[in-house]
Amino acid sequence: MIEFIMIAALIAFAIIVLFPFITSSLLVFVINFAILAILAFRIPGDIKKRGLYPYYILSMIFATFVLVLSKTSFISAMFQFFRELLLLRVTFTAVMIFLFAHLFSAIGKKIPGKHGKVHK
Repeated sequence: MIEFIMIAALIAFAIIVLFPFITSSLLVFVINFAILAILAFRIPGDIKKRGLYPYYILSMIFATFVLVLSKTSFISAMFQFFRELLLLRVTFTAVMIFLFAHLFSAIGKKIPGKHGKVHK
């Protein structure tokens, strides 16, 4: 029974994520697909080779807060700007997670650890 519920949830999630791609124009589809494809190859390398998984988790939490606050004036204007650049919300969220993870990684490397040494 749980397998059926998980498959139904996965299908519903896929429909919600893919619906903007299906209903958009070809240009929007190509731009967003290209960006997501680049990120799909880049993010696993960051997580496996560079060990950035804590920063990706932190950036996902931060991106969730940004999405929750998307009705505020500044963040709404930011989403409108990226919508005019033909980026869908899914793509913008993926780019935001990628950028925040690298920003948090750069900040984390500058903060001294337990013994006063800077992380390398």
